[in-house]
Amino acid sequence: METYGCAPQPDNLAFELHDASIAIPQPSPTTPSQPVPAMLVGLLLALILRFIAIARVFANRGR
Repeated sequence: METYGCAPQPDNLAFELHDASIAIPQPSPTTPSQPVPAMLVGLLLALILRFIAIARVFANRGR
């Protein structure tokens, strides 16, 4: 790539990527929303485990 003289282009792209990465962390409202999906996953797991427990109770009654 050096023979064609395209070495400056990746540097420009790198600077643009650095500018983009600097601009991404600025909005702070995105960070508090991260724990919410974790809570939703926990609730889903709890519901699934309760459903399995209830299904086992009904399966044992059927026997």
